[in-house]
Amino acid sequence: MTELKMWEIILNIMQIPLSVTVIVVMIRKTKRPRSLLVTFFIFAMLAYALDDVYWIAYDFLRPDKWMPFAANEIAGGATVLLLGAALSTKIDKRFPAKISEIIFNLVFFAGCIWLWIAWSGEWFQDIIFTLPYIYFTYILLRGMRNTKALSRTATYFAVAICAVIVILDGIGLYVSEGTAGIIYNINYGILNGTSVYLFIKIIRDRRKGTAPEKTLFQSFAFFFWTMLVLDMSSELFYNIGLFIHMVAIFMMFIAVLAVADEEIRAGEPVRSEAYHDIS
Repeated sequence: MTELKMWEIILNIMQIPLSVTVIVVMIRKTKRPRSLLVTFFIFAMLAYALDDVYWIAYDFLRPDKWMPFAANEIAGGATVLLLGAALSTKIDKRFPAKISEIIFNLVFFAGCIWLWIAWSGEWFQDIIFTLPYIYFTYILLRGMRNTKALSRTATYFAVAICAVIVILDGIGLYVSEGTAGIIYNINYGILNGTSVYLFIKIIRDRRKGTAPEKTLFQSFAFFFWTMLVLDMSSELFYNIGLFIHMVAIFMMFIAVLAVADEEIRAGEPVRSEAYHDIS
């Protein structure tokens, strides 16, 4: 087992108490009946904790081996679907998605699927388990436009970054190994640099008193971006991305808690007619 793999296992182990702490604190800090946002978020963190447990067990049993289609994919897909369901409760249904958002969503993930299949050779797995990502991004894009979580300039910048990382990784498939290494390192820098930018932006907006729902969508976008960073990184940069990913989990938790507190202060109804309480 390499030193980098050992650090990866340690970081994955650290995510379990973090996820459990988030779940416990969220349950204790929110009163019943809990909103659908909080309920879906708690279940998402439960699914994510199970994903971590599987990864750790696999890494100890088969270190440095490629993981085939397995239970962790189901847990990961469930996490993304539940997070999307959580965000959907905060979307104004009067503002449907734009055609441009749908096209961007499909084109971007078509590029991601192409890359993941090229790297792993697993057609079924890479196509099926990208569908939750597409659903989540559809919800995220609608919500970020509704809440103005990103300015127009920032939106164009985000689209450009997404295009650049797919194009660069695609070029890396068709050049020499040495050139590909340089391209991938540039991409790793872009991926993690963008993560740091998102983190700083969320902190600044919170200090400025930005509306909790706006910060909510920013935090979920931050978390989702770090998931993509992990899917497109390896070795040292994977571990760096994993650390930033844990920060994103905490930021997302803070944002959900802030929205839940605002709902209570505003006296808003926190459950739908079809909602059934959970013990």
